[in-house]
Amino acid sequence: MIFGCTKAPAPKPATTPPTMSPEQMQEAFTKASTPGAEQKLLAALVGDWKATVTMWMDPSKPPEVSTGHSSNILKYGGRFVEMNYVGEWMGQKFEGTGLWGYDNIGKQYQSTWYDSMGTQIMTATGNYDPASKKLVLGSTMSCPMTGGPVNMKQVITVVDDNKHIYESYMTGPDGKETKTMEIVYTREHGCKNCDDKKCKDHKKTDKKKK
Repeated sequence: MIFGCTKAPAPKPATTPPTMSPEQMQEAFTKASTPGAEQKLLAALVGDWKATVTMWMDPSKPPEVSTGHSSNILKYGGRFVEMNYVGEWMGQKFEGTGLWGYDNIGKQYQSTWYDSMGTQIMTATGNYDPASKKLVLGSTMSCPMTGGPVNMKQVITVVDDNKHIYESYMTGPDGKETKTMEIVYTREHGCKNCDDKKCKDHKKTDKKKK
């Protein structure tokens, strides 16, 4: 990407845990490990998805458009959502794996991403805005121009049960935030409440009506 990189802030120091009884420790661990509404929100991303990817490598040129497929599954009792993506990028096969979760202790959403086109593991944290239905995450990634971690913003918008949109933004040399990627995910075969007769759910509904 041609956009400039901004340095990531230094991590906050860890806090010292308080002295707790065995009962208090058990209660704390149970509370921290129990899935809730936040994990249920991420479950909306589970399923098989067709992906349409638009990338702005150079703002003076038309964007690059490609397609792919994402298979997202629940992990460990609904605590996490794992994404496995397969597609093409610049004429080459592209594969990536992501993981989404919500930290009940830190009160924030978290994600990781790694793929076949790099050697880094990208991490992100953020919050969900129910009014706009947007999950906004601040992430870090290795930048070849600075030789270190840089800042990046990711936005996931849950449109409905059958569609969600991923967007990424970076800060350019002029300090302005620029959109670098958009991925539109539409649910493949088995869409919830859709009118596609090829979908499994639609066929099941038709059989019940008969």
